[in-house]
Amino acid sequence: MRPEASPYQPFSISVKRSSDEVTVVVVGDLDLASADELGQAVAQVLAAGFTDVALDLRGVDFIDSTGLRMLLSLRNDAKRTGHALTLESPAPTVQRIFAVTGTRGLFDWRVDNPRP
Repeated sequence: MRPEASPYQPFSISVKRSSDEVTVVVVGDLDLASADELGQAVAQVLAAGFTDVALDLRGVDFIDSTGLRMLLSLRNDAKRTGHALTLESPAPTVQRIFAVTGTRGLFDWRVDNPRP
């Protein structure tokens, strides 16, 4: 018998750059084990001189309170320093953390890219 394929994806971050924006693509669980890695990736993008950052969360399977705190911290840094931070929505099951915590309205969301 062949075991069922697991839908779990290990955490990873990749960066896609265009002339005016950089997209940080997050895959897997955004949690205690991975939140700092996201913070470091965004810090490197900003240090490289980009001021428009998009976080693509479409590949995120789960966000815990530490992951949400990191997203809020990145949002607060963006407001304080004047750079743009836009989020691409995760799956509906993952979006629930934003609804439950009342934080969805604190973020700028990209709506022009439909989920593949």
